Amino acid sequence: MRFGIKVLVSFLLLAAISANAGTTSTLAIVAPESNKTSKATALRLERVLSDHFAIIDPDLTRAAFDAQEYSTPYNLTLREAAILGSSIGSKAFVLVKSDTILRRSFERPEYFESYAAIYLVDSAEGDLLDWNLIVHEDDDRTTARQKMTAKLSTIGEWARDTIERWNKKQNPLLRLPDDYNPFTEEDSRAPLPYRRMKPAYTPVADKYGVAATVDILVEIGADGAVSNSRITRWAGFGLDESVSKTIRKMIWRPADNRKGSFTSKILLRYNFRDIEDSKR
Repeated sequence: MRFGIKVLVSFLLLAAISANAGTTSTLAIVAPESNKTSKATALRLERVLSDHFAIIDPDLTRAAFDAQEYSTPYNLTLREAAILGSSIGSKAFVLVKSDTILRRSFERPEYFESYAAIYLVDSAEGDLLDWNLIVHEDDDRTTARQKMTAKLSTIGEWARDTIERWNKKQNPLLRLPDDYNPFTEEDSRAPLPYRRMKPAYTPVADKYGVAATVDILVEIGADGAVSNSRITRWAGFGLDESVSKTIRKMIWRPADNRKGSFTSKILLRYNFRDIEDSKR
């Protein structure tokens, strides 16, 4: 039965795309959460982004998302994101995490912060193209939400420009074949950092209590230098950049065997959790 539902969803999405064939690139807006701010953000984004993209019908997008049953929709692997993008049928999709929360500080005893974390994802490959955070604070909950959504007017051009830059990239994407195993020869050794470094848990991730896993595919040359890398499970909130920067700061012993050093690829994983949780 679930297979039949997925086929029907895909058919309906293709019909929606065909209706928009005469316009610009297609984009979908995915808002997994159902709180009031999330709904208002998705509605505002639909209006803002429609100036630059043909927006996939929200109900069909929601049906395609629900069919995947992702438990961590803001922390997807490339494969998971590409499957979602394929089921939606858009060129790219915007993933929205948005809410209005009560904050307290020394300067302000109580106030409301309304925010929208926006993930722009390539549907074909599943890469996180960029991540944006829109925030507004106010003493009144409704005012905070309304003024935050008003700030979303800049997202249309940001998304358009980001996708254009991505399409112009000349370097091929780093990939790891399923059968990749260069360490089968006798006495072969995988690359290893001479000194391990821990990526920083970013202040913005700490502020929003983000718990996530970041995977990165790294290519290390015969000289021990990182020649290429690619985030294969993304999280946003600056964590992907933190991992990438840390990897490139490390000094690596290259992969080697009896014939000498050689270029190799390895997949690394970093788990992040809320700093307060880690103290318990």
